[in-house]
Amino acid sequence: MKKYTPSFLISEFKRFVDTFGMIPTIEEFSSANTFPSAGAYLLLFGSWEAAISIAGYDPESINRDNEHLRNELKRFVSLVGHVPTIKELNAMPDFPNAKLYISRFGSIKNALGE
Repeated sequence: MKKYTPSFLISEFKRFVDTFGMIPTIEEFSSANTFPSAGAYLLLFGSWEAAISIAGYDPESINRDNEHLRNELKRFVSLVGHVPTIKELNAMPDFPNAKLYISRFGSIKNALGE
């Protein structure tokens, strides 16, 4: 495993939040291949919740509610009039990133129950 500094890991965590628009669960963070491993955070900070806190976020604000994600996607569909493509969804920073829907539901259409 690579050796990371605390400041680098925190900056990468914040980059994830900026990229995907949400505070990730450890599973969601692990599924994003362009970030350090979640294990590096556990080794350096002791727990996932500690890493979230040290990064300046509230561990209680991790969005684990699939219904919320589905409602946000339905709201997007009502705005654009169709099921969004990955590119369309990712271009809208006020909505969860497409990768989150794919990691949670397998696809954007699955998240809508289609």
